[in-house]
Amino acid sequence: MTKKPFKLIAVDLDHTLLRSDKSISDYTKSVFKRVREKGILIAFVTARAQRSAQRFCKQIEPDIFVANSGALAHKGNTMLYSAPIKKEDSSGLIERFATHSSIEQIGLETTSDYYSSNEFDPSWGSYEDYCHAIVVDFKKQKDFGDVYKISVLAKDVNIVKNIAEDFPNINFISYRDENWHTFRTLEASKEIGLSAVAESMGIELENTVAFGDDKNDIGMLRMAGIGVAVDNALPEVKAAADYVCDDCDNDGVAKWIEENICLQ
Repeated sequence: MTKKPFKLIAVDLDHTLLRSDKSISDYTKSVFKRVREKGILIAFVTARAQRSAQRFCKQIEPDIFVANSGALAHKGNTMLYSAPIKKEDSSGLIERFATHSSIEQIGLETTSDYYSSNEFDPSWGSYEDYCHAIVVDFKKQKDFGDVYKISVLAKDVNIVKNIAEDFPNINFISYRDENWHTFRTLEASKEIGLSAVAESMGIELENTVAFGDDKNDIGMLRMAGIGVAVDNALPEVKAAADYVCDDCDNDGVAKWIEENICLQ
């Protein structure tokens, strides 16, 4: 690998930094501590909202958090980027989803709150991260202020795709191994979020390295100076990456960072 003066590490959470059981190993924590000691910035770039990643932030203490797949970016209390869904699109999507019998659950992210049409099952592996959800009737409540991401649970992705086609200003994505599908503005993506963060911090993109596993990571991996896919990533993500590291359950991200950054 050509040696680069890395200034920013951008890392996805689920299935990338996090193990399958949503844990972070002591080894990975120690590697990121060494990264910080070298003066390199750490950014979590995830589809999650910041509040649903608090337990992971406490363990790694990232300098920057890019939330909702690039719709929001913060450095501490400073907002670096914001791209809410247009109100006519968010209200239109909510109305369609709330009245469709095949939509099992709706989730909605604002700047400060997460709204859900259902209570989450306490036995769900990520319950701890979403137990703060405010349960509402989306048929009755219409105004939520700025909406950054809308998620729906549906087994038939074609139904969701058909609805998405009626909203040309919306970016639609389905996640691996899940029946959750998300909607955000076209001005929100992980690569846009990474670019906004790098620009605001005065960092050239060639001095960044990004890690990911899913389709919504592809643009970020291509935009970064070096893009690294974990071994458990989707084939198309590996194809877009410059390197493939070990899988998430074997601390692939930390191993790659230690070998190529910490030991340089």
